[in-house]
Amino acid sequence: MKTIGIGFIGAGDIANLHAEAINSLPGAQLVGLWNRTYEKGVAKAAKFGCKTYKTEDELFEDTAIDAVFILTNMETHCDYTIRAAKAGKHILVEKPAASSIAELEQMQKAVAEAGVQCMPVHNYIYESGIKRAKAMIESGKLGDISQFYMMYNIHHADEVRARYPGVIRQILTHHSYTMLYLAGQPKTVSCLKYTVD
Repeated sequence: MKTIGIGFIGAGDIANLHAEAINSLPGAQLVGLWNRTYEKGVAKAAKFGCKTYKTEDELFEDTAIDAVFILTNMETHCDYTIRAAKAGKHILVEKPAASSIAELEQMQKAVAEAGVQCMPVHNYIYESGIKRAKAMIESGKLGDISQFYMMYNIHHADEVRARYPGVIRQILTHHSYTMLYLAGQPKTVSCLKYTVD
């Protein structure tokens, strides 16, 4: 079996989880990473046991890389996805995948033209509890879905929370794609907001 070479665009907090996942998979290898702050990239590369690229183009041009994980902020996802596709790399893009439908359409077009695969990080749908719920819904054991309620109740330390771009971008994405996976397109949507500091 061919080892799949992976490159990271971005080496922030989420890169730690992706590196851990790659290291647990036979047939996958983290080849290298590029980070906007080069020194931070060097430190992460040393931690992960991979190389560091000075530019994004160096990473995209490396023939040892088969797939690119785009782990940067949402505003850069479209550009990096298009560039990775043009370089012939398969793509895993962190959520939210793009900042607009127009960007998603540009990304889809680039991926289709390049003949590569692109997948958003919608990891919750692979959790055993969610998969079980999906099977129960599809079997009809739960009847017809008339309402969907989802709660995220995980405490993030202040130092971590301060780095997040906000609950809508950081957390609500998980709720949205999980709901669509389980229940399909909604007829109506409502929301209540309550913040505890």
